[in-house]
Amino acid sequence: MPSQRRTRPIRRTGSPLPRGRSINHVRTCQTPTERDQLTGTRAEFLYFTDGNRTVPIIYLCRCMRSYALPEEDANSRRFLLPAKIAQTAFVCYHETKNCRLFSAHPMSSPSIPSPDVTHTVFLDDGAEIILRRYSRASGTRLVVSHGNGCAVDGYFPYWQKFLDDHEVVVFDFRNCGQNPAHGGAHDYPIFLNDMTAVYDSIDDAFGKRSQAGAFHSMSARINLKYALEGNRRLDALVVFDPPMVPPEDHPLHELLHSEERVLWRWAAGRPAVFDDPSELADLYAKSRMLSGWVDGTYDLMARAVLRQDTADGKWHLVCSGARESNIYRQNAALNIWPRGDDFPIPVLLVGGDPESDIPSAPAHACRALGSEMGWRYESVPGTGHFLQLQEPDACAQLTKSFLIEKLG
Repeated sequence: MPSQRRTRPIRRTGSPLPRGRSINHVRTCQTPTERDQLTGTRAEFLYFTDGNRTVPIIYLCRCMRSYALPEEDANSRRFLLPAKIAQTAFVCYHETKNCRLFSAHPMSSPSIPSPDVTHTVFLDDGAEIILRRYSRASGTRLVVSHGNGCAVDGYFPYWQKFLDDHEVVVFDFRNCGQNPAHGGAHDYPIFLNDMTAVYDSIDDAFGKRSQAGAFHSMSARINLKYALEGNRRLDALVVFDPPMVPPEDHPLHELLHSEERVLWRWAAGRPAVFDDPSELADLYAKSRMLSGWVDGTYDLMARAVLRQDTADGKWHLVCSGARESNIYRQNAALNIWPRGDDFPIPVLLVGGDPESDIPSAPAHACRALGSEMGWRYESVPGTGHFLQLQEPDACAQLTKSFLIEKLG
């Protein structure tokens, strides 16, 4: 075993290391000797400089430490690891004048089971939405969907927690996830119309029963608006960090409105084509706003929002950046700020942590709705906007407790 020598201070980037690995265990060292080149699994990682992919580099993971090959040898030398200790991860690396920065994110992602039943909803304008039902457990049916620019498979770490005790129905909104792309409208009015067709189809295809909804961000906001219009298709509703923009005279208005402006400009110019889903997963992993997702979720979400083009072999966003940007624009304009007792059904509002260092303007709006407007409100400590992907166990437990309280 070669002696270790620390060459520069090493600090953590915005994203966490895999569970069980402390940043204190990340070190640079001399090149391993032949004695350390054991037969096994090759662990290949990607080398990043100034946020851009450059050249491949090999990192050797042994026990709880990471070893880096000298940079001049990065393209010419390869080592093998014993299979039992090989770990594959996205490793983000950035070197500044005074320090080297590392963060590691496992490449493996959870395997989503095949649904028991699928059903396609054919909408009036020709668009399609695919419903997937998992399990026929006797518990309350839970209907789950996603946020803007995302897809419901990326939320599997959360909704898998219900498969043993509940019937779970998941769906992507039009032009997202597993649904065929459609050239028609893609906005809040059409989404609200779609919800009636979705709930009618759930009843027709899977039968009527007690059901609740668990929705994040965009889908949360749509279902809140849908319920406010007098539609009682759910017996309870759990919403996660909806981007509610308060009235213009509210102290939080500019914070929420300015974040939506940033997001709609970002979405309009985001990369849309990738050689492989791992490239998008890399971008997710490096984003401070998306930091802290549980193991494998960056890859899971990347695969959920991309579709491979058989003509060129490349992976394209299912929901285009232009469509995603349009929804962010509408978030800023759709100023609904109701009281908690305005809804015809029980509603639980679960927000990100407004005191967290992970940026999330909606977390502040959620807290205000709880304190000022009488909403039933909970916050998950240490989380940002994607709290279901950062703390799926805590989010699932809050959901289950609320459903037991309200629906038995």
